Amino acid sequence: MTYHHQRRLDRADYHLDRLDEEMHAWREENPYRTWTEPDVDSTKELLYVEVLKPPPAAELSLIIGDCLHNLRSALDNLVFELAIAYVGIDPLTEDRARLLEFPIFGNREMNARECRKKIGSIHPDAQAIIKGLQPYNRGHRFTNDPLWQLNRLSVEDKHRLPHVVLLATVGMSFRVSALFAIDEVEPILGPVDRAPIARYPTVDETGAKVNVHLTPTFNIGFGQRAPKQLRGLPVPDKLAEIHRYITNKVVPPLAPYLD
Repeated sequence: MTYHHQRRLDRADYHLDRLDEEMHAWREENPYRTWTEPDVDSTKELLYVEVLKPPPAAELSLIIGDCLHNLRSALDNLVFELAIAYVGIDPLTEDRARLLEFPIFGNREMNARECRKKIGSIHPDAQAIIKGLQPYNRGHRFTNDPLWQLNRLSVEDKHRLPHVVLLATVGMSFRVSALFAIDEVEPILGPVDRAPIARYPTVDETGAKVNVHLTPTFNIGFGQRAPKQLRGLPVPDKLAEIHRYITNKVVPPLAPYLD
């Protein structure tokens, strides 16, 4: 039997693949140019990139929103299925079903009324597991919890499309000199439009020229409307992390209470 929460997770995975396909198609168009200029504040060079054709932000935002919706809905579907298994009534009565929800609390504990309303219809042991998964158990670090991050992103998506920015990291290849350290190549992080993305030396300690080849690698990151802990982080990586967390940490301990 395939549960609805698993179908939701599978659908979220599908949207992650779509996100990757859209970015790959954009990169294949060679939509940028690069050049180098001397860094006026040092003896190094700066690698610049200019985006000639931006990625399809509106389409990417829709895909991200669909992924977030399915990730959040997977949790609510899971609670609904736990309630059916415990109460033994399918379908549940409307007055009971409409209150069910996977709770996500960060800066405070869930009170008794909230617990009764959201998860009171599931097995008491399953309730205890869900309480143990709450972000507030991390104390002041609750904003690092994948469930809290998912909830914040999902709430934002209900009101407007997720805001994303283009990011660039640097791949490099060069003939390594004993007098030249890889960590001397300094990435310059941040949103990309027309900006420097790396600073690097062109000569080693002996004054010999170092043959450096730098290439940009593009991704999309969370923009200013995202929680500050997520701004500038790669969207696909974070969504995949949340997906893994639900799949590996949330579902397995609750699965025995679905039978």
